Amino acid sequence: MKPDNIHIENKVEKSLNSLNGIKKAKAPDFFYTRLQARMEAEMLGKSNRFFWVGNLKLSATVLALVLVMNMLSLLMMDFSFGLSSNDAIDTLSGEYFSPTDNYYYLNNQQ
Repeated sequence: MKPDNIHIENKVEKSLNSLNGIKKAKAPDFFYTRLQARMEAEMLGKSNRFFWVGNLKLSATVLALVLVMNMLSLLMMDFSFGLSSNDAIDTLSGEYFSPTDNYYYLNNQQ
């Protein structure tokens, strides 16, 4: 035999002998039952609660609908108040900001 063939045979024997020490893998408890249930769910077409997140068309449609509803609500809010923007800003600042520099107004109740 050629030395190359002997070298290859030695490597093959070494590889096969390394397989002798392999032990059988142990599956977790109820693995087969869970696997069967998952396979049945896939075959029946059952899906989880968040199936629409993975569906790009449905997600884009929902996003577009939300954006349209937001724009419509902003437009309707603009028309319904009838206040000028300066009046709205003055009203907001009067309701939410203290007119004085006294930052302890909650502690000084009369």
